[in-house]
Amino acid sequence: MVNFPNIPEYLKNKAIWVLHNAKKEPLQVNGLYAKSTDPNTWNTLDNVKKALEDPKNKKFTGIGFCLDGTISGIDLDHCIDDNGNIDDWALYIIQEIAKLQKMNFIWNTHQVKEVSIFIS
Repeated sequence: MVNFPNIPEYLKNKAIWVLHNAKKEPLQVNGLYAKSTDPNTWNTLDNVKKALEDPKNKKFTGIGFCLDGTISGIDLDHCIDDNGNIDDWALYIIQEIAKLQKMNFIWNTHQVKEVSIFIS
């Protein structure tokens, strides 16, 4: 379930959004594959939200966004234990990045026990 109100405002107005299927493959609103390196295959959040919520579109299971050159991302895989605690090594990285950069948000994905950090 996507929590649309929690998406940072500065990302909502960017046409960087894609849908994905159960395999986490990026898709366009028309159902064709999107490419992370081709902005012509990305869309607005409003259009992606409409496609995700359309009951006729059963192939869409979630959304994602593509890095457009104004945002950087770091994935810290397998750093969350079964109780939801972040491993010390990952906390160290998060704290060091926070000293150097303004982190706009951290995305905690419990399904794969990782933390994704995005900086603009």
